[in-house]
Amino acid sequence: MGFSDWISAGSVIIASVALVVSGVTLIYTRRQLRFAANDSATDLVLQMGQVFLEYPLVRPYVYQNAQPPTEETNPEMHHRVEATGMFCLDVLECVWHRREHYRREDRASWRELIHDIFAGSPAVRALYVENQEWYPMLRRLRESRVCSHPSDHTFFSGGTPD
Repeated sequence: MGFSDWISAGSVIIASVALVVSGVTLIYTRRQLRFAANDSATDLVLQMGQVFLEYPLVRPYVYQNAQPPTEETNPEMHHRVEATGMFCLDVLECVWHRREHYRREDRASWRELIHDIFAGSPAVRALYVENQEWYPMLRRLRESRVCSHPSDHTFFSGGTPD
């Protein structure tokens, strides 16, 4: 075995080690991205929860299907519900935008959370319908008609929303 053969063998070994290191780095990076996406989504939903701790009277308008007051009858609550609804939509759009980084079961859970918020909030539904061009990921989700509980989530399953 000559010198050039040793150089060739060494090059193959170095290339093989580099390929293995690249593969391990890719796996590690993908795992870190998945954790970051889940953590970010969780943080956003926790911020949404913080709104309900600070303003508990807004909660029924997001989770309990309460009709928001009109601007004429209660201007402060009307605007607070609208602001909260827009915040919820922004959070849900961001959460669903990162869906490809979630594991399958996590993706299903996030999808159902989105469906539940829409099902429980006339304000969120109305704000979405008025501004759906701002929420392309939610629009795609709605158009997909994928839903684990279609009778509970008529807005997303193709039925008639409340």
